[in-house]
Amino acid sequence: MFNYVVTGVLVLIIVVWSIRFLNQAGLAMPNIRIFNWITAEPKTYTGETVDKKQIAKVFLWALGIRLIIYLYGAISSRLFMDGGTVYTFNSFLESWIRWDSSNYIDLASKGYSNCIVEGKHLFLVFFPLYPAAIRMMHYVIRDYQMAALAVSVLSYCIGSCYFYALVAEEYGKSIAKKAFIYLSIFPFSFFFGGVMTESLFFCTTAAAFYYIKRHNWLAVAMMGILASLTRLHGILMIGVAGIEFFTYYKPFQMIRDRKIKDLFKWFFTAGFCILLMLIGPLIYLYINYKVDGNPFQFMVYQREHWGHINTYFANTVNDVFKYALNFQQADNMLVSVWIPEALIFILSAALVIYGIRRHKLVYPAYLLVYTIVNYSVTWLISGSRYMLCALPMFVMLGEIGENRKEADKWISIISTIGLGVYLAGYLMYKNIM
Repeated sequence: MFNYVVTGVLVLIIVVWSIRFLNQAGLAMPNIRIFNWITAEPKTYTGETVDKKQIAKVFLWALGIRLIIYLYGAISSRLFMDGGTVYTFNSFLESWIRWDSSNYIDLASKGYSNCIVEGKHLFLVFFPLYPAAIRMMHYVIRDYQMAALAVSVLSYCIGSCYFYALVAEEYGKSIAKKAFIYLSIFPFSFFFGGVMTESLFFCTTAAAFYYIKRHNWLAVAMMGILASLTRLHGILMIGVAGIEFFTYYKPFQMIRDRKIKDLFKWFFTAGFCILLMLIGPLIYLYINYKVDGNPFQFMVYQREHWGHINTYFANTVNDVFKYALNFQQADNMLVSVWIPEALIFILSAALVIYGIRRHKLVYPAYLLVYTIVNYSVTWLISGSRYMLCALPMFVMLGEIGENRKEADKWISIISTIGLGVYLAGYLMYKNIM
């Protein structure tokens, strides 16, 4: 029954979104009340240009936030450490090396071919750009752990600049500021400072969104390639760029106006650049083929070793809510994994429904597909971390917080408390991954 309800809501969302999309792409709609309601233009906001001085301020604010979180982490670790133990700088570094972090460092230092576990190249499941960035940073910082943290911090700061500029040019600086703050105090935002792919993926996708808005299609192709070399979800930027292409150039209207020459021009320039983003996944498949002789070997390891099998997202959501409502669990995964994943799914679904008529089509579409992709694997134990890079979620929250002061207060309070709790739990080796 649960799956049918979720599927029904999904179908309704897709139908409404598709009607709006086709209308904005230039396809005429019937003059019927329901169609007029669906295709009504969303509220328009006055965008503001961001200068270099403001970008520098955002960079410094982002750096300051990371340093504050590191300081909080160091104080928490020192406060709760066992008696007689000495807290050193190495202790600080090791406190941020959790779960898959050491695997990325091994890949950076050894490469895929030389990382062998149980006689297999199990690390092929990890995408190549983040370890490659660590390896390059290692030429400057001659310690792999420090180099990895530097990559994460620098990526977060640069990504924050792109994100702020994107939202400011779309909605104005006030909403951009709130969106940036909500992103930075999200309960799992401390992963931006860890040895994980979150910061680099955030940076590449924020940059891709920014250049898509600017219609700088060559830069879009470059950022899309980098995003899809950081995480599988990067391929979704093709869809984001495609939506912008259709809603901006309006090919259906161009056909109706017999502007076929112009249509082919844009398809073979902007459209070609969008398709160039496929280079990223092809590079990753080639790495799999070169190392293990099978371009899809990573899927074998995901299934056989890591326990992740692709499934219909409603099945995973059903499992997440089942675990979240089982208050008899003996371990801490109820609070550390399942309840946050359930609440974040509810938040994401609510924002998709809210944003489909109030925001540009690209934002609810990306949030919907990104959420579905994240919740489409069995035994989802890192869903909260993955959703950290659902950028439209923070754009919409920023707009809500700007227009509703009570919402702004509660978003800030709940997020800050959650960040403190989950960061402390992460540093105490709890199941926060």
